[in-house]
Amino acid sequence: MKKIKQLFKWWFRHKGIDLLFTTSKATTIEIQKLQWIEEVLKCVIAIACGIFLFWAFDKLGNFLSSIEKLNDYSFNTEYLYSMFSIPLIFYAKNMLYAFDSCFVKAQISENCITVKRGCLFTKYDKLYLRDVNNIEYYRSLGGKLFGYGQVDFYAIGGILNLPYVKDSEHNFNIIKGIIKNIQNNQK
Repeated sequence: MKKIKQLFKWWFRHKGIDLLFTTSKATTIEIQKLQWIEEVLKCVIAIACGIFLFWAFDKLGNFLSSIEKLNDYSFNTEYLYSMFSIPLIFYAKNMLYAFDSCFVKAQISENCITVKRGCLFTKYDKLYLRDVNNIEYYRSLGGKLFGYGQVDFYAIGGILNLPYVKDSEHNFNIIKGIIKNIQNNQK
């Protein structure tokens, strides 16, 4: 039993800093969890286009190397392979970020907005409402189809990005209240 208590203390001793970013009396902003479908589709389409271009340029390279007049220049297709393999690796790496929407939590309290991202590695962003100068809303084609958007809060010290905000009455009322608060602070 003593070992379990020590393990419990060890685990929660690191949670102290996390508590600085969370509030008990906060309203949760609804996040669209299905956004990962759009991100996976974008990565799969980009990888498929890259593989197709890789194949097309391979055929073109083989054709050019078979022409007798170009044999003097020793056309090398390895350069084509390197030009398309690096972007393919980049898009494959971005597949890791496709599931970010599943691990985002946003809360708003009377005086601040807090966004927590990540599962294994967590990142907290906190912005006080009194510092907010401007709000922007961005919606992609997937956002229009699946009913979500991105809200950016601008302050003098930086930007708070609130991704994957679900298009709902609950979130509409929250953001409407923030806009009224900003208008009152600027008067």
